[in-house]
Amino acid sequence: MEKKKDTKKMHVTFSALLAFFLLLHFNANSQSLVTGTVKYADTKKAIANASIVVKESQIGTTTNDDGKFTISCSAGNELVISYVGYPTQNFKVENVLNEISIELMPSSDKLNSVVVVGYQKQSLRKSTAAVQVVSGREIHNLPAPSFDQILQGKVAGVNI
Repeated sequence: MEKKKDTKKMHVTFSALLAFFLLLHFNANSQSLVTGTVKYADTKKAIANASIVVKESQIGTTTNDDGKFTISCSAGNELVISYVGYPTQNFKVENVLNEISIELMPSSDKLNSVVVVGYQKQSLRKSTAAVQVVSGREIHNLPAPSFDQILQGKVAGVNI
């Protein structure tokens, strides 16, 4: 009789421990909402519309006007942060409870003479189309309330 009670206690204890470890395992692998901020490394100002993607997944988001983002991932995942003019940066999530702060360094590669054609870009040298250039020196000191009004009449065939 005593042996049955001991065996029953062992089964209950074993079942409780098994349930605890299973819950712990599922909790460790579950996704949590991770929050963070993306800033310029030199000025410490927030970067709006930076892209944040969980590596090797389809989960992604962008930063808001204050440089803040929220994304669903787990500890150990790697975030890929990208922004135009800045090199892509990877960040490994160690703790999903802490807020992440990411600073992007500007790229040393500078763009030279880029022509915007619809949704493509190509260098000025490779363009076979007629290209008109308005330099900053021409419009630097012109008084106007907005940029589009400064460009009016500067390029033939362009209606603003």
